[in-house]
Amino acid sequence: MSEMKKFIMALAYIVLIVTIASISSIAAVGGSAYSLFMDGKEIESDAAPYMVNNRLLAPVRTISEATGAYVDWNGKAATIYRGEDRLILTVGSDTALYNDIKFQMDVAPVINNGRIFLPLRFISEWLGLEVNFDNDTVRMYKLLASQTPDTMEAVKSNSNGNLQSQAQLIVWQDRMYFRGSYSANIICTDLATGETSIVAPRGDYLQVWGDNLYLSHLGGTMHNRFVKTGVGGNPAQTVLEGAMYCQIQDGWIYYSKTDEKSFKSALYRRLLSGGDEQPLAAYTSLIVITDQHIFVYSRDDGVLLRMNLDGSDKRRLLVMTDITALEYAEGNLYFGQGSEFKPTGCIYKMNVDGAGLQVFREECAYNINYHDGWLYYSSRTTRDYEGNVPCWFPKVIRRIHPDGSDLETLAETTDAYRAFSNLLVLSDGSVYYNDNLDDSWSKIG
Repeated sequence: MSEMKKFIMALAYIVLIVTIASISSIAAVGGSAYSLFMDGKEIESDAAPYMVNNRLLAPVRTISEATGAYVDWNGKAATIYRGEDRLILTVGSDTALYNDIKFQMDVAPVINNGRIFLPLRFISEWLGLEVNFDNDTVRMYKLLASQTPDTMEAVKSNSNGNLQSQAQLIVWQDRMYFRGSYSANIICTDLATGETSIVAPRGDYLQVWGDNLYLSHLGGTMHNRFVKTGVGGNPAQTVLEGAMYCQIQDGWIYYSKTDEKSFKSALYRRLLSGGDEQPLAAYTSLIVITDQHIFVYSRDDGVLLRMNLDGSDKRRLLVMTDITALEYAEGNLYFGQGSEFKPTGCIYKMNVDGAGLQVFREECAYNINYHDGWLYYSSRTTRDYEGNVPCWFPKVIRRIHPDGSDLETLAETTDAYRAFSNLLVLSDGSVYYNDNLDDSWSKIG
């Protein structure tokens, strides 16, 4: 073989190897290469996304810097700076640090061809991107912040905080309607005469809309009826069958139904006057509805979602286990987080777009309720009570301004057998609670 032929064959071999290496560095499993676009413009990168176990892994630096975020890499961990927010990702660790708060990821960052990769869905959502897949093309769009913030100006028949506590007390037509702790009966008390009567044998989610009182009749786990009544509870007319959580807002009824096989609930809405139901979200546990958005937390998978009132434009804000309470106040979300096996926890504060996560208070909170410039909540304490028994249930009721100022303790019990529950703040600012020892409500102040 001539020297020229040997040279040509060697050159062809080198070209083939280089070509294969180039393809393998950008190709997904199965041979498909993924192209990246940001706001319609293709992103040039020497490291393209690839598929592993049906998850599309993307280069962290490429995606981050395309949004204007800054990435710092020290050989073991990547730190992404998004405004005042900071996300630290460590190779081989499924724990991320978001503003020094730990989060568990289902896939740890990996190194491929000298680049750090993460599931595209995770990194894009943290960066505030909407992601669409078009065959082998990934199109990302920067989500613009709403020009009009949530203001809570829409008419509500009960507060978000009360509804998360099953809205078991309301004042209407000079009468107080409340649920007995043990009997579960809905009891009506005439505030002028003190006369008391039973309105419904079992119920909760008391609300007022127009000239009617609405409430849920508890007919078993799967068989609730949402009904409307006149003054005193009669007559009753069924509005909705099989509903659990119910909230009326601006002529719509938002409600959850529980699947009889999986025992997981899904959120729907329907016009209060009737019509077809619209599915909004699956696996709901905590629900906050403002005049623009719905915020839904699912304890099953630990995901906090934001969506429009019609269920469109769903966006995952974060994943966090054991969220105990959720409330909206003055443009921010506040949520408690803790474990039933530990007496401690935290209250977090976050913007409605998922940015600015911070620890608001190092305290496990329940029944967070915003009213007139105050956040009210019940909390465990680290204090031991009779017999040095650790406190596992709320023993104290506090309020604080959303900026963290002027913390006040409104009520506290040192009785080892007593615990506060169902903290409710009415529209006139009065604060009520009941406990585990009797069938009545107590008013603070």
